Amino acid sequence: MRSIVLAFVVGSILAGVANAQPPAPKSAGPKPAVPEVLTLPLAPSKPTGSPPSPPEGFGLDLPPDTVVLPTVRPPMPVIGPPIEVPEGPRFWADVDALYWRSKGGLLPSLVAAVFGSPSQASPKSPLHAFLISDNRMNGAMQSGMQVSAGYWIDKPFGTGVETRYQGLLHNDNVAHYAGTPRTFLNRPFWNEAANSPALFLLSTPSGSSVGHARVGTSFDSFGLEANYLHRGPAMFSESFHWIMGLRYWNLEEELFVEGTSHTSGMSMTTFDSFTTRNQFLGGQIGGKWSWTRRKFMIDMSWRMAVGAMLEDVSIDGNSTVVIPAGARMEAPGGFLALSSNMGDHSRVKLTWIRESQISLSYAVLENVILRVGYSLMYVSGVVRPGEQVDLGINPTVLPFSAAPPTAPARPGFRFNEEVFFMYGVNLGLTVQF
Repeated sequence: MRSIVLAFVVGSILAGVANAQPPAPKSAGPKPAVPEVLTLPLAPSKPTGSPPSPPEGFGLDLPPDTVVLPTVRPPMPVIGPPIEVPEGPRFWADVDALYWRSKGGLLPSLVAAVFGSPSQASPKSPLHAFLISDNRMNGAMQSGMQVSAGYWIDKPFGTGVETRYQGLLHNDNVAHYAGTPRTFLNRPFWNEAANSPALFLLSTPSGSSVGHARVGTSFDSFGLEANYLHRGPAMFSESFHWIMGLRYWNLEEELFVEGTSHTSGMSMTTFDSFTTRNQFLGGQIGGKWSWTRRKFMIDMSWRMAVGAMLEDVSIDGNSTVVIPAGARMEAPGGFLALSSNMGDHSRVKLTWIRESQISLSYAVLENVILRVGYSLMYVSGVVRPGEQVDLGINPTVLPFSAAPPTAPARPGFRFNEEVFFMYGVNLGLTVQF
């Protein structure tokens, strides 16, 4: 039985060998595409045997010391949600204390004095008078504040919007002038009827007439802005933003002059008031450049606004006389504000405003920044009270004048404007969140 099984196995093996077919010869066509391979030459080493044959179909003659690695296809990009914007402050708020000085407005000769002796009844000549009132108004240091807030729309420090309020505190100033035993106190003017300088007497050295004068001024200024911030090319800095928006600015000033004289139980008081208001509305464009190193920052900005300036001038006056019997009489018109120039006057002019600022900041905390800076604001033209005063007076136009009014009608009125600027130091705080 064992002999039969052994014979069957040997016969099967011999039959399989006899039926095996040799591989079919390759057709004489174009060579198949050779897959891309990456070859890494190896340092020569002592051969330990014959190198393995390359895979069938490669048809390459490779050096014996070359290892063939299959080509690896790079992974396909994975499509997913957009990249998250890094966290950062989106809101900010600035508060600045302003210590600014404005350009002083010109004032004509409002109160003058002449040296004299008690024996003189009147000054010898108006040409001997010297000015004792100020020749400028509203030129002192003033305090104010600036508040702004904004929001980054798309990402921190990208595209944003901001609003800003800037204002100086209302300021009043009154100066008093009184006669002395050695001087004549006067209101100087130009007499149109005599075509010569003249003096309106308030007090004498002898005391026969006792008088005084007051000159007062007021100042009020504020502005509003709404801006769109667009990030631009940051050259030599961390960021640069274009500024585009609307600007409103307001300047109001007043000048009043009061003169009182008492003579032989009779007193006379004149009051003149000159009020101006400038309201600007226009579009503006500018830029803000920021440079940062660790906790220190330097910011520079400039803004240029062009638009319409509404200029208003209001002139008013009145006179009061009290006679010894106690009767009181009043009449419209003072001394420099008379029927020839009193009233409200308005016009619109094309004006531009330029503002520049530079500041140095330090981040005391991640979202809290302290700042000190310097600002300059320039306005091409405004009306101011002192420029609207006309010292030329026709005595026949004065209140209680016995003579009927005659030509010329003086004082007159015409718009006189001047450039205006403010500059000063800013101390501020920024909070970001």
